[in-house]
Amino acid sequence: MKQHVVSVSSGLGSAYLWSVVLAEHPDAVGVFADVNGEDADNYRFLREVHDLLGGELVTLDNDGRTIWDVFRSTRFLGNSRVDTCSRELKREPIEAWLTETCDPANTVMHIAVDWTEAHRIPPIRDGWARLGWATEFIMADRMLDKWHALRWVESVGIEPPELTREGWPHANCA
Repeated sequence: MKQHVVSVSSGLGSAYLWSVVLAEHPDAVGVFADVNGEDADNYRFLREVHDLLGGELVTLDNDGRTIWDVFRSTRFLGNSRVDTCSRELKREPIEAWLTETCDPANTVMHIAVDWTEAHRIPPIRDGWARLGWATEFIMADRMLDKWHALRWVESVGIEPPELTREGWPHANCA
């Protein structure tokens, strides 16, 4: 039996993905790697989604480290071309949790990349595969996107994250 793990970012897409995966695999686990600097409304959104969906949500708090701590420790100011913060505050903690908790032979990691971002899938899939983990991209595979995610939160009565309402392309890391 496969263990299904959903990378939950506290944004719209990953919340929707989590709902889709839980509908098919009720024992799926959501894993939220907190960068300790998300927009305050993201935390409200994540709580409301978790309250609605139930299921297990693991929060990795990175010992309180923030993006600014990463910038100082690496002596490098992060940017959209080099994902130091994503690596140190999201992928590495999730990979450590997976290694400690799951068996790569029967675990699938679900990642919220939708069909409009399909170009991101190969490097993400390859990176996790090098570490021994299988990935699935249900949103891309099923042609789902943020429009579907927005319709879903509206249908269940949860207000989207503030950054989404303001028109930002994502609500990750304030």
